[in-house]
Parts: sequence; structure tokens; C-alpha cells
Amino acid sequence: MRWQCRVDGNMDLVATSYDGKLAASNQYNTENGVVFADMMSAERDACVFLHIERIEQAVRDGRFTKIPGADVPVVDGRRASNGDPATALTCYVPVPKNPHGVNASPDGRYFICAGKLSPTVTVVELSRVLDWFAGKLADPRDTVVAEPELGLGPLHTAFDGRGNAYTTVFLDSQVVKWNIEAAIKAFGGDQTATAVVDRVDVHYQPGHTNASMSETREADGKWLVSGNKFSKDRYLPVGPLHPENEQLVDISGDRMRLAHEAPVWSEPHDFIIVHRDRIHTRQIYDLAEFPDATTDMTGSKVVRDGRRVKVHLTSVAPAFGLTEIRVRQGDEVTLILTNLDKVEDLTHGFAIPKFDVNFIVHPQQTKSVTFTVDRPGVYWYYCTHFCHALHLEMRGRLLVERA
Repeated sequence: MRWQCRVDGNMDLVATSYDGKLAASNQYNTENGVVFADMMSAERDACVFLHIERIEQAVRDGRFTKIPGADVPVVDGRRASNGDPATALTCYVPVPKNPHGVNASPDGRYFICAGKLSPTVTVVELSRVLDWFAGKLADPRDTVVAEPELGLGPLHTAFDGRGNAYTTVFLDSQVVKWNIEAAIKAFGGDQTATAVVDRVDVHYQPGHTNASMSETREADGKWLVSGNKFSKDRYLPVGPLHPENEQLVDISGDRMRLAHEAPVWSEPHDFIIVHRDRIHTRQIYDLAEFPDATTDMTGSKVVRDGRRVKVHLTSVAPAFGLTEIRVRQGDEVTLILTNLDKVEDLTHGFAIPKFDVNFIVHPQQTKSVTFTVDRPGVYWYYCTHFCHALHLEMRGRLLVERA
């Protein structure tokens, strides 16, 4: 952790500008209320912008404190410290009300902050925020270029790369498509400009949303997913915790079209959609990348250096390289496990429950764990990832001799 920035109010989500100059977070409870009613007494809270270069310069200049017990520089970004915009670390832009969600547009020009307890979203122009930091704008409110009314409970916004934004409205159970430039024109007094382009009903109470490549400069405007926090009558109940709902929306045309839906784990909370050719997976690791790898089953061994013990262990389904490991009470044991299998999905697990050890090792990968054997006895270790018809038999014993 390089630094922390102290701010007024509670922060929720964060987004950054594509040039790395600014980060922004929506702030609720700027009242610093303790009870529910106090937390929403103000009509406006804030979207706080952090000037990354200035914060890191402040750290280099030693203008920070540290929280007792933590070795992390903490700079002061509270309003009281921002008397001079030319040296301010943060900029507080007033936005309505208890906002939940802030998102950067793919063209790098705008941040959209959603109101939650206001039917509006706020469009903040990035260049104006930088102007405020440079002392060219007198009031942070002048950074706001639009505030379109979308519906009840706006939460999160995605983009299609064609100038349109898509915001979930929680209470109306809709995704709303709106045009950013039209919203700016309407905010400037153009009575012919209409921000809202389309609406689609979703089931029900949508929160997070994302569109394909929406969090990049290459948003393609093809697909959007709405993560709906309640399913109500959509699926058969399977117990007290109901499945919830995600819906796939085709946004390639002028009108949105629901294309698919599926039950999901409860409270679907944030996701991204990227082209599959951007995902470069590794089916099998390379043993040469791991200096402590054991390259064959006969190389498994136990090496003692005083009270420190290194266990070099291998696995090939359905066996470990050692079926018995002897150590002494009080030893610090470092177990280094190399999975020698070469089948791309043949992952092994390793667990010793009595010592709170449990991890997995992928094909041709080496991993380690260090723990202290403070109790004498015989403890089973075994594979926890199904690997073979004899998976249940893949085990050995850790023998801890009394000190």
C-alpha cells in the first residue's frame, strides 16, 4: 500500500481517469450521521476527486502522518485542507443525494455519479475538474455539465462507446439508455434536447450493470448485463436464500432488447464484460519458472536446518511423492509442493486441517506454505481437489514427534 488519503464523509465506489491523473469516489453520509435519518438529511452529498500526482508529491515531501501501528503514509484531503485549489489534493463536487456509483466514460471526458435518493445522475466534466485544481474555476459546482432525471433510484452506469450511457434505476426496475451530449444540451437550456433514449424493464431491482468493453476506451456497444438484486417470482424458491437474476441485454440497435436471463448467486455485485480474445489463460505452468520446483517424484525429501524444516513434495495423480513426513514438535515447517501432472485441468489440493493448511497447485506449478507444528501426534494430509478415480486414497501422514 503506497498511501492513503483522509477525506470527509463515507466513500463507496471508485473510478479513475484513463490518463491516471484523477480518481473519483461517490460520497454518502457527508453529514457524518450516526442514525439512518441523519445520514440522508442533506439534499446533496459529494463526488470527491483525488489528484494523484499531488498526493504522491505530498508523500515524497513528507507531508503526511501515520496511523499508530500502521506504516502507511496518510495525506490530508479533507475540505479544510483545500483552501487553495492550486495546492489542494481533493476536489468535492456537490451531487444529489446519497450517491451510489461513479463511472468514467470511454472517451475519457466525463464521470457519471448516480444519485440513489435523487432521480438524477450527475455528469462531471474531467477537464473542468482539472481547471478547478489549476485555479481556473472558482466553484467545484461549475464542473457539473448535466444532471438528467432518469427515474427512481439510479445506481450504476455503463457505456456503449457511441455517446450513450445506460443506468440502472433500482426502484423502477429498469435500465435507462440516455445520451450524454443531449443531457448536456438540456442542462444548458436547450428545450429541444431530450436525454432519455430508451427504457427496458428488468426483474427486479437492478444494481450493478456493465456493457461489453465498457470500462475501456474500446466500448463496443453490443451487450449489457443487468445484475438484479431480487428475483421474486422468476425462479422456484430453493430455500430461505432465493436465487437472484442476471439479464443479458442486446444494446447494438436503437432500442434495447432482452436476450437472456439466468439465476445467479444472491446479490450479484459488480462484474465486467470483455472480449474473449483478451483473456489469455494458462492451462499448464512452466516448471522452469519456479526455482524451488522438484522435477521428479524421486526428488521428494525432508531437509532439516536446526528447527526449520523444508519438505520438498511432489504430486502425480493419485499419489504424493512422500506418504510419510517426520518432524518434531516446535519445528517451523515449509512445505513446497510441485504438481508434476501435465494435463491442463489436473489440479491437486493439499490440506492438513489440524494446522489450518489448505491450498491448490495447478499442473506444473509450485506453491509453498509455512506453519509451526506445535502439537505432537499423527496428522493426515490429503488432496482436496478431485484428480483421479483414486483421489480419496491420495493421502499421507505427518508424524510430529514429541519434543
